[in-house]
Amino acid sequence: MLAISVDDKKTKDMKSKLFALFISLTLFTQMTPASGNETKTFPCGGSATYSVLMPAGVAFDGKQCSGSLTIDSSVKRVDVAAFQNSQLTSVTIGNSVTSIGDFAFSGVLTLTTVSLPDNLKFLGPNVFERTYALTRIEYCGNMKGFPITPVCPPERQAIIDAAKAAAELKAKAEAEAKAEAEAEAKAKAEAEAKAKAKAGTSKSKSIVCQKGKSKLTVSGKNPKCPEGYKKK
Repeated sequence: MLAISVDDKKTKDMKSKLFALFISLTLFTQMTPASGNETKTFPCGGSATYSVLMPAGVAFDGKQCSGSLTIDSSVKRVDVAAFQNSQLTSVTIGNSVTSIGDFAFSGVLTLTTVSLPDNLKFLGPNVFERTYALTRIEYCGNMKGFPITPVCPPERQAIIDAAKAAAELKAKAEAEAKAEAEAEAKAKAEAEAKAKAKAGTSKSKSIVCQKGKSKLTVSGKNPKCPEGYKKK
């Protein structure tokens, strides 16, 4: 068995952290809107506020926040280290947010409860680094990588189940309507084909047959002159 020294482990840990930091800085560059855009501030405990760059909806500068915080619905992304080392105790993040940058809540030693949106698309690997008091993460989505196992509140699960059932019912109704429309179209095509075939067989022809001065009109699908008559 290959032995790994303590120094080797430290080197690997350092490389891992540097790589995570590189990703975070890259995301920060991509997420920060161009200068000149409006900056709004929202209260987050006492006289503290956090900022949101608009119209991109990037939340940042919330390191002085404390207590319970519900992220404003104008926020679409929580920036890198946005609330790092703050004094927040609980955070509720609504469905408007799809991305949480790395170290966003790192070092928040007072944080116990977090509610995350189920449609979250990105979560930095160190978002909850050193959140030792964190005991509950409410989340019903499919993302992994949380420091503790998330729980899906029954009321949120009920909404998800209802939406899923409604979507399935709608899909079933649409499938049945499509099948019915296709059956009607098929029946109509078959009826038209039969009518056309019947019309073709019911067509009759007329010919004039003559015998001396006597003339006779004969009608039918394949009319023929009687014996002794010739078709004129």
